[in-house]
Amino acid sequence: MAPPDPNRRHLIAAEYVLGTLRGAARRRFEQLRDEDASYCKEADDWQAKLNLMAEAIPGIEPPPSLWRRIERGIADSSPVKIVWRSAAFWRGFSVVAGAVAAALLILFVQSRPPQLPSMPSQVAVLNDKDAKPAWVVRSDFAAHRIAVETLRPQQQPAGTSFELWMIPSTTGQPPMSLGLLSAQGDIRITLSDPQFAVLRGAAALAVSLEPAGGSQTGLPTGPVLYQGTLVPAAS
Repeated sequence: MAPPDPNRRHLIAAEYVLGTLRGAARRRFEQLRDEDASYCKEADDWQAKLNLMAEAIPGIEPPPSLWRRIERGIADSSPVKIVWRSAAFWRGFSVVAGAVAAALLILFVQSRPPQLPSMPSQVAVLNDKDAKPAWVVRSDFAAHRIAVETLRPQQQPAGTSFELWMIPSTTGQPPMSLGLLSAQGDIRITLSDPQFAVLRGAAALAVSLEPAGGSQTGLPTGPVLYQGTLVPAAS
């Protein structure tokens, strides 16, 4: 079977990391990943992007009633319950779990793309009108910059530019441009002091389609094609 083109490979890698690639197709991708560094890189890149999105989702503490239902569902005489309450079991489990967690942490650090901020302050996923993600934007307050990752190539009409805007949380305050985006590549943008001040209190980000080189008015002049809410990154 002939290998897929780069766009197809990009999508297959996403399906593999998400776990929706099954059966023979999944085994075929794993074989290609082991033989071709480009497949391995695609999978690593998607893993980093999805880990980033997961980091932005706040954790949910299970209610006490859930644990009580679980305990009631385990019979007092069940061997499972005896093991569940065994201090020796939990000591052994904690050792194994700690080793696994350490190994996963090392693997994640080694596979994560080095050019991306390791401690994002805010995250926004920019979706199109069909709620399909197009870009992930991470702000790094310490470095006064943002990193923009392209999740999938975008169709860009000739003679136009994609421009990224901050939407302030204060009512009546106009959007402020963060700069131009690439339809296919990842970029970094170093923020000016005024941009940084607005970003810290911004509610959302949006992307408009502007004439080549961006808006000449300081405000969006074309249609807003993508937008997403800024959320604090998990600490």
